[in-house]
Amino acid sequence: MRIKNTGYNSALVLPTGAWKAMFLRGDQMAQTSAAGLEHNGPIGAATIHSGKLNGIPEPYKSACEGALMLPMTGGSWQMLLLKGDRVCWYHWDTKVRSEVPVTQLKLAEGSPAWDTMLPAGYREGVDALLMDSTAESPSWTTYVFKNDRVATIDWARGCTRECRIYDGAQPTAGWARLPAEWLRDYDHVLPLPSVSGAKRSLLIKGGNGCVFNWNTGPEKTGPLTTLMSELATLPAPYTTQYKPIVGRWSTSVAPHPVTVRVDLDGLGATRQFSGDIEQLNGATRSHMYSLRVSAPAIAASATEVTAAGRAQWKPQWTGCTVKITIPRVAENSPTPTLRLELSFDDGNVVPYVLPYESAHLRTVDLEIDAMAGRAALASYNTADAAGPPEYVDRQLTIASAFAEAGIELRAAGVVNEVGTADSGADLKWSDSELHTAMLNNFSGHAETEQWKLWAFVASLHVNGSTGVMFDVSQGRQRQGMAVFYDQIRDQAGYFQLGLYVHELGHCFNLLHSWEKHLAGARLGPNDGYGDLSWMNYWNLYRGENGSGWDAFWGRFPFTFTADELAHLRHAFRNDIIPGGANWAAQGSAAYNAQDATLAAMETPIVDDSGLALTLSARPFAYGEPVTVEIKLARNGRDVAVHRDLSPKSEYLNIAITAPSGTTRLFRPLARQCNGHSDDSLTTLTADQPALYESAYLGSGADGQYFTDPGLYTVRALYIAPDGSRVVSPDLTIRVRLPRTGEDQDAGELLMGDQAGTLMALLGSDSPTLHSGNAALAELSDRFPDHPLAVYSHLAQGANAGRHYQHIRDGQIHIRQPDTKDAITQLTAAVDASTGPNGLNSITLNAAMRRLATVHAKAGNHTAAGATLDRMVGHFRAQHLPAHILATIQDQADTTRREIIPGGQHRPRKGGKLT
Repeated sequence: MRIKNTGYNSALVLPTGAWKAMFLRGDQMAQTSAAGLEHNGPIGAATIHSGKLNGIPEPYKSACEGALMLPMTGGSWQMLLLKGDRVCWYHWDTKVRSEVPVTQLKLAEGSPAWDTMLPAGYREGVDALLMDSTAESPSWTTYVFKNDRVATIDWARGCTRECRIYDGAQPTAGWARLPAEWLRDYDHVLPLPSVSGAKRSLLIKGGNGCVFNWNTGPEKTGPLTTLMSELATLPAPYTTQYKPIVGRWSTSVAPHPVTVRVDLDGLGATRQFSGDIEQLNGATRSHMYSLRVSAPAIAASATEVTAAGRAQWKPQWTGCTVKITIPRVAENSPTPTLRLELSFDDGNVVPYVLPYESAHLRTVDLEIDAMAGRAALASYNTADAAGPPEYVDRQLTIASAFAEAGIELRAAGVVNEVGTADSGADLKWSDSELHTAMLNNFSGHAETEQWKLWAFVASLHVNGSTGVMFDVSQGRQRQGMAVFYDQIRDQAGYFQLGLYVHELGHCFNLLHSWEKHLAGARLGPNDGYGDLSWMNYWNLYRGENGSGWDAFWGRFPFTFTADELAHLRHAFRNDIIPGGANWAAQGSAAYNAQDATLAAMETPIVDDSGLALTLSARPFAYGEPVTVEIKLARNGRDVAVHRDLSPKSEYLNIAITAPSGTTRLFRPLARQCNGHSDDSLTTLTADQPALYESAYLGSGADGQYFTDPGLYTVRALYIAPDGSRVVSPDLTIRVRLPRTGEDQDAGELLMGDQAGTLMALLGSDSPTLHSGNAALAELSDRFPDHPLAVYSHLAQGANAGRHYQHIRDGQIHIRQPDTKDAITQLTAAVDASTGPNGLNSITLNAAMRRLATVHAKAGNHTAAGATLDRMVGHFRAQHLPAHILATIQDQADTTRREIIPGGQHRPRKGGKLT
C-alpha cells in the first residue's frame, strides 16, 4: 500500500457492537467510541482486547502500512496487516494464520490467489481496502481503491468489477454525487453502520473526512474530528497530519549539482522519484545524467520515510542503487532536507544532503503572445458547465492545471501583441509561418533544449485546426504551440482550457491517448480512447458508460492519466524538456546518447563563461569534402582562451548527426596536445573579439562521415582554460543530390575512405593510400573543369609542395618538394576559389599562404610576395570586419618574414587596413 500522510498508518472498525475504531500508529494504537477515548498506548497492551493483539509479529506490529478487518470465523475476529509486498493474516485467538506475499493471499486451499484476482495496476501502491461486510459468511468481497479507480474482488470468483470511483464500487447512485475532491486518492476507507439498508462509509483524506451514503451521496464533510462523536477524542499525534512527501530538492554545490524529484504521496502520487546530476566546470553548468527509480521499496515510520531502488540512467551509467530519506514533519512545519545516497556496484557510496526547493517537480517559463484582438484564456470555473454531477467549484487556469500535474508554469513577461505580417493576407497560419512567428516573437527562443515554451493565440489555421503543436519539423522541436482564437472563441471555457493544456502536453512529448504506444507507453482502456485525460480527443472518447463529447465532459476530472503524470514528473530530462528529444521519439534525441562526450554536448543550463561558439558552412555537393568554419567569440568581457580551435586538439569536440538520426563523435586521424605552453593561450578583447578556424569533417578515424545526401546536424563543444564547457548551437548542413552523371562520378572519386584520408592529411605519399591518390589524380585529369576538382588540386598541390620522408631499409629517405607541380595544382585551387565557389575563406587563406611558400621554395620571391598581396586584396574586397582584416594582414606579414629574406611589412595599395 502507499504511504499516508495521516497521523496514523491504518484504521480498523471492530466488527460487532457499537461503532468503535482502532487507529494504528507504529506500535501504538488509539481506540475511540461514542463514549470517548478507550485506549491510547501499545497495540498489544493487556488492558485492551485482553492483550490478544500482542501476538502480532514484526515488522507488522511496529511498521504496519495498512490493515483490513476480515469477516468473523466461528465468532472470532481476524484481520490482515500489510507491509510492503507482504501480508500477515492475524487471527485474534489463534494468532498468525499465514504470512505471505500479497499476491499469494487466498481464502482457502483451492481458492484463487490475489495475483489472479487483482487487475493490472492494483498489485502495488493501492490507497485503501474496504471489506463489504465483516459478518460471518462463506462469501467475502473486498473493495480495492487506487487513485480514481476501484476494483471489486470476490475471494472465490476473482474481480467482478473495475471502474472509476464515480461509477461505484457497487453501481449505486451515491458515488456519482461525490464532489471531485472525494473521487480519488483516499487515505483510508472505513465501514459505518448502514441506514435503511444503504451502505455507508467514512472516506478519509489527510485531516478531512466524508460521511458517505452509497445510495444518496455525501452526508457530511469536514475535519475528521468534527464529523462524528466517536472521532472527537483522537489524541493529538493521530490528528497531526504529516507534510506530503512530494516536491523538488536540489543543491548547487560543485562539482556536481544534484536535483531530486519525489512523488511518494500527494495528488495522484506515482510512488516514484527521479533526478538529474549536473557538472560545474569553471563558469559553466551542464547536464550529465538523468536517473529514475520507477518502483522503489518505500518504508514509512513515525519519524521518516525512505525509498530505495535500482537506478535507470540516461545516458547509460554504471549500476547503482539509489536511496532517499526524508524526515516526517507536521504539515505546517518547514519542509526538511532530503538525504540522497548513491551506492554504486563497485562499492563506492556517494551521499548528498539536498535542501528543499519547490513543491513543483519541474519549473517551465511560458511566454504567451497573441494577435491583435485575440486574448489568451484567463481561467475556467469547472462548475460552470462541465464535469461530473455536482463537480467541485474549482477555478482552473492553464498554470493550475499543470501545477496539479507537478509542473510549475511561470509567466514569462506580459502577453505581447503579434503583428500579422508572417501569416499572409488571409490571416490563416501554416505551421511554417507559425515557426517563423515564433522565431520573430519568442523572446526566450534558442535552438537548444531549455525549460521555456511559447504559446501563440492566433486567428485561424490553414487546415481549420483549433490548436497545434507546430514545432516538429524545423530546428529543435516542441518549443511552441498555438491555439486559434477565431475558431474557438464561441466554445465553452472547458473546451478552451482543454485545448491549451492538450497542446502544451504535446510540447512535453505527450502523445494522444490512442498513440502512446508509439513511444513505448501503455495504452489505456479501449486502445486509449477510454482515457479520461487532457490528451484524449473528447469527441473520440469511448468509456465504460458512454462515448463521445458529452460522456467525456460529464466524467472528466480535469487531469492526466497516471502514466502521463509519471512522464511529466519523472521522464528523463531529454525526453521531456522542450527542444530535447524529437517529437514522439522519446529517448532517441541526437545528443541523448551513450557516449559521455556526446552527453556533455548538451547546452549548459547556466553559461557565464563569457564565450560564444558558433559554426557555419554552406551547402555541399555530393562527395564534396565537408568543412565548417568555427568562431569562438567573447561575449561582453575579455576572456582567456586556447589558441587552437581545431577538432584535432583536446579543446574542441564535434558531433555529427546523419539524416538517419545516428550521431557520431568526430574523431580526427590524430589528436594534438597543445596545452603545455603558456603560448597556447590568448585573450579575446574588444580589439580582437574572436578566433576563427576551418575544420575538415568529411573523414576521420571512423572513415567518411557525410556519405549520403540529406540534412546533417553538427554541434561543437569547446573546453575553456577555466574548465567552462561552451556548446555551439546546432548547425544544419545540406549535402545535395548529384544533378548529373558527371556529378555522381566526380563525387564518388572523393567518397572512398582513402580519398577522405588524403583530404584530412592534405595528401600523402604513403603506399597504403595509393588508390586514394589515383582517385584524386583521376578527378583532376578526367574532370578538370568540375567544381570538385579544386579539392584534388588542393590535396595534390599541398603534398607536392612539401618534402615527404619515409623509412626504407632502416634509413630515412626524403622526397624533395616538386615545386613545379605544387604551384600548378595550388594555383588551380586558388583560382577556382576566388569567386563564389571553391574553398571556404579560411581554407583559401591557408592555401594562398601555402602557395606563396612554395613559390619561395622555388626561388621566386616576387611571385611569393605577389601571392600574399593578392590574398590581402581578395579579403579586403569581401568587406570583412576590421579585426578580421587586421588578422589577415598580420598572417601575410608573418608569412612574408618567414619565406622571403629580408621580408617585412610594406603598406599595400589601398592604404592601411582598418
